[in-house]
Amino acid sequence: MMLFQRRMFLELMGNALTTLVLLLAVLMLVSSVQVLSSIEGLSLWTFVATLPIFMGVTANIVVPVSVLVAVVLTYGRAAADNEIDTLRASGVHPWHVALPGLLFGALMSALLLVALDDGQPHAERAKRRLTRTTDLRTILAQKLSSGEPELLDDRLLVHTQSIDSTGLAHGMVLWRLAEDGRPLQEIRAETARVYVDRDRSKIVFEMGEHRTVIGDRFDGVGSRYEVALPQEFVDLDLASMTTAQLEAWLERPEDQRGSFKPISVRTEVAMRGSAAAGCLLFALLGLPVALRLRRSDRVGAFLVAFLLALFLYFPSVRVSKALALGEVLPPEIAVWGGHVLILGAAGAVGWRAGRT
Repeated sequence: MMLFQRRMFLELMGNALTTLVLLLAVLMLVSSVQVLSSIEGLSLWTFVATLPIFMGVTANIVVPVSVLVAVVLTYGRAAADNEIDTLRASGVHPWHVALPGLLFGALMSALLLVALDDGQPHAERAKRRLTRTTDLRTILAQKLSSGEPELLDDRLLVHTQSIDSTGLAHGMVLWRLAEDGRPLQEIRAETARVYVDRDRSKIVFEMGEHRTVIGDRFDGVGSRYEVALPQEFVDLDLASMTTAQLEAWLERPEDQRGSFKPISVRTEVAMRGSAAAGCLLFALLGLPVALRLRRSDRVGAFLVAFLLALFLYFPSVRVSKALALGEVLPPEIAVWGGHVLILGAAGAVGWRAGRT
């Protein structure tokens, strides 16, 4: 590798690391405000412990954006300082100039693939373990004291007039719903004690005097009504499983697969590879954009990268995922559709940059 290539590669790494730290700091600050304002049952230790976990969970967002910012900033500075023009005038082939950016993008794609395959699922599971250490009763009380009906699962809607710090609810109404949302049963209780049975993964309502308004009779005093905790508190989801586990799940017989849908698992596996390739994709896109704009300031590079990611990359990812989950296209093909679009945009910008 030539001297200028090593220097550019090191500059790319430095700019990416700086951008990564800044993005994580901003995202964690925003997340911290939201968490602290919405969950009183979160202890200080639990909150501090979530910070490194947060880095793993957001890797698929912050790493590709950091790569794009680094490429636009590094090559934009070199173009603004006429280094690119000098190298080209000295007979250096454009591919030699682009090589550090491409190697950098490929390296970051490989690192992100490892993170998404194994690191992020472990971070998701760690986040769930920490979630279980929070005061679920306090969180539940906050939900029920909002004054609005709260849907605890697909079939149970709960409303209370008030709920005190001990979990005693006043003026509680429970609706058991049909699949179409029609109420099958309505139970009204003057008072009800609400708590979480962690061992059985249940939310328990111990009702005082209560009566049934709609549906099967359930009148009396001191009855219990139970509902399973939401799935996010109990079961693992696709994001919590490594790619090897997902692929092993697909190889199981249908009667041993559980509640996941095969199309969802296939899409999750394909999306991880697609997301990792986003780093190399952003390097390919950032090179012509940087040469076209010739910006050397970090704010300008970040703004360009943010706009490209917000209006081009992430919408294309969402559309590709929707096409895969809707079975319009096979997941292995659908998830790459947005990448092809962005590569076309990179080629168009590169062609125009090459003519100027």
